[in-house]
Amino acid sequence: MSTSASNSQMNLAILFVDDEPQVLESLTRMLKPESANWKIRTATSYVEAMEQLSENPFDILVTDLEMPGQNGKKILEAAEARFPSTIRVVLSSSDFARQNITLGLQAHITLSKPCSKNEIVFTLEKLKNLKPILGNRKIAELMTRIRLLPPIPETFRQISIELQKPEPSLKKIGSLIENDPALSSKILQLANSPAFAVPTGVSKPSECIKFLGLETINALSILIGVMNLVHGVNESAYLNMEKFAHHSSETASKALYCAQTLNLPRDITETCYASSLLHDIGKLALVHGIHEVCERIHYFGKRPDLSLIESEKFHLGGVTHAETGAYLLGIWGLADETVKTVARHHCNTPNSIDDQPWAVLFLANHAANRRSFEDINHFVDPEILIQCLGGNENFNIAWESISEKRNEIS
Repeated sequence: MSTSASNSQMNLAILFVDDEPQVLESLTRMLKPESANWKIRTATSYVEAMEQLSENPFDILVTDLEMPGQNGKKILEAAEARFPSTIRVVLSSSDFARQNITLGLQAHITLSKPCSKNEIVFTLEKLKNLKPILGNRKIAELMTRIRLLPPIPETFRQISIELQKPEPSLKKIGSLIENDPALSSKILQLANSPAFAVPTGVSKPSECIKFLGLETINALSILIGVMNLVHGVNESAYLNMEKFAHHSSETASKALYCAQTLNLPRDITETCYASSLLHDIGKLALVHGIHEVCERIHYFGKRPDLSLIESEKFHLGGVTHAETGAYLLGIWGLADETVKTVARHHCNTPNSIDDQPWAVLFLANHAANRRSFEDINHFVDPEILIQCLGGNENFNIAWESISEKRNEIS
């Protein structure tokens, strides 16, 4: 077993497990420049890995899958049961094995061998940023109950693979979109809507990428892919698919118009739209995985003394569809800010004092649920919204733009 030097200022503790010592030595050597901020430990077997995890708190576990005696799978199962707050990553050369482990929820994310230093560093830093969600014990316990989460939508998966390449091809991404009729139709509709008003109009989905942005494309591909999977399979009183689709689209439309009216930067505008479009995707995951529980959530949520969110928390161990959706988006690799905004869209406090996407999504969702301006203080302190949006004037502009905006891109 080899280790790197420890440091009290290190902010990320990682355990790498592989039965080949030379692989661990190569990883340790490759990641040595990160040693100022990372505490790296290694283990070559199930027994060593369990000893390390028992003796030290680790943020992330990275394990090979193909080890003698199915030890990789055993390590993931044990870590999930005994150390649920440790994020689990598979580093494997077996596509089939990686896919099945991920779908079984024993791993949060997978990486392919061989894996570049840049990809490892980018992925692990991203996971560190999402640890409050992926490493949340309550969410981890819920995931062990659900077990059957919707698989990652194929078009989004292919786009993600292309984006991970050193020089991703927008032409290839455009081709992937054009091979998905439902996604192509929605993207063309959105690009040619008044919300974007492309000067000359566009006729090919590949031409839309530069106007809509990749985060918007990703959000659309996820929503359409998951809805196609769930639609007609698990019709539920908890979730009416037609109403779900309309509400998601209307909330996103209002959020987009608000962000544009406030002249927010493009990246923040994309986050506002993507998080608003996907804010309720956790409901799809819950219906797909624990349909009967969702029916009870709906039944109790209709009581006058219990809201739907309170019913979710009661039946899901303190978790709601917001955190569930964020967890799903996090393991699928959506942008951190989108994931965090989805996670907190039913919280009465933002991620930070200038969290514009959270404030925009709150107001858009509030209006799409046909709630009034006067009702805002029943859910959140208006002063917090004012602070996030940069003052009273922006707050009033935001609400006026959201209130008057009809859904033109459903």
